[in-house]
Amino acid sequence: MNDLRITRREVTYAAIMTGLTESFMIPYALALGASTVQAGLLSSCRNFILSILQLKSADAVAWSRSRKRLVTSTAWVQALCWIPLAMVAPLFGTWAVPALIALYTIGTASAAFGGPALGSMVSEYLSPEERGRFFGHLRFIAGTWTAGAALAAGLLLHFMAPTHRLVGFALLCGGAALTRAMSCRWLARMREGPFSTEPKERFSFAEFLGQVRTSNFVRFVLCVGVFNFSVNLASPYLAVYLLEELRYDYLTYTVIVQAGVVAAFVIVRRWGKVGDRSGNWVVLRWTMLGASVLPLLWPLSDQVIWLFAVYVGGGCLWGGFNLAVVNFVYDVATPAKRARCLAYFNVVNGCGASLGALTGGFLFTWLPAADGSTFASLFYCSAALRAAVALLFIRVVREVRPVGEVGLRQIVYDLVGQRVINVLGLEVTDGRPDQSTSEDRGGEK
Repeated sequence: MNDLRITRREVTYAAIMTGLTESFMIPYALALGASTVQAGLLSSCRNFILSILQLKSADAVAWSRSRKRLVTSTAWVQALCWIPLAMVAPLFGTWAVPALIALYTIGTASAAFGGPALGSMVSEYLSPEERGRFFGHLRFIAGTWTAGAALAAGLLLHFMAPTHRLVGFALLCGGAALTRAMSCRWLARMREGPFSTEPKERFSFAEFLGQVRTSNFVRFVLCVGVFNFSVNLASPYLAVYLLEELRYDYLTYTVIVQAGVVAAFVIVRRWGKVGDRSGNWVVLRWTMLGASVLPLLWPLSDQVIWLFAVYVGGGCLWGGFNLAVVNFVYDVATPAKRARCLAYFNVVNGCGASLGALTGGFLFTWLPAADGSTFASLFYCSAALRAAVALLFIRVVREVRPVGEVGLRQIVYDLVGQRVINVLGLEVTDGRPDQSTSEDRGGEK
């Protein structure tokens, strides 16, 4: 079995684990009696610890003398953490919520610690011209299984009696432990190419940040980090908003949230083609601007169909953003520096997400209500900061690949596809819409 097929198998099992748990950890905490601030801590603590660990993840490759050994060992730690998480209520009693936060933080941070090494290995299986499409395809696979697992999890919780709901969450964590163990089995079969770094290829985090005036990559990392700060001012509290303020049941909550996941994996392969053809910078430009509008839409209506549509639109944007961010790092970093660059990127990104979630929790306690909801005030703050950072990104970060100029219209046509263009009665020449008549073209037929 070749390396790419093994990678697909590993991603499948990891995606099932994610689908069973990621969207349900905050609901799990709420079922245990967590407050809104504690729900925010569940996100912020994880991202903060992750960021601290990332400072040494590149050096950990040298310590372990093998990228694959580092990846598999950290993945096994995550698999084992799901077992006490399944029994957190009887094991820890009144301390169940803090224990949930701690165990979830340890598990996800451990897996993220091996993330740069895994990304470095997989990126070597591909040429630069293939990465966008392959990673787009990989995200399609992950999204499919994540959405399917999440829907199954939502149905399980929906049909569980309220008095047995904690049993439902325990079953989800048990399933996550099993599927992560299967993921580890496939990780152990991945091929690791020769890897070594010269002393000149190593640089400290302080040296990395010190290049902000001269390095396009450092400016990119800082912009994305601050953008994630603005995103996490609000995004960790959407689950609380849907379940506590709008009083949605678990099935409705799952359908709405997974609508975004499905939209992301449906369109992500097209985003990969756009990135390969037009560069990842242009994808980041438009997805960041689009994501800045999303928080303004959340509080406009409490109707399920409205929030469903907003999540679908958001999923389309986040699918492109998340893919382009990683591919931009691969474009910039040489193989010898790639693990370290990914690690330092994750440090800044994780710190931004952690501080954003923490700040959002404190803002929630003193912000005045807008349109009758404190959540709306928080959403508006997030939108304003997102827009400011998106505009800054456009000014200070540049594309690193030799690609031509491309506008929003062309991106839309690339994403929509030829079939829809034909239905609309448009013709496309060289990938661009052409609505001219035969007379405009000198009577050509």
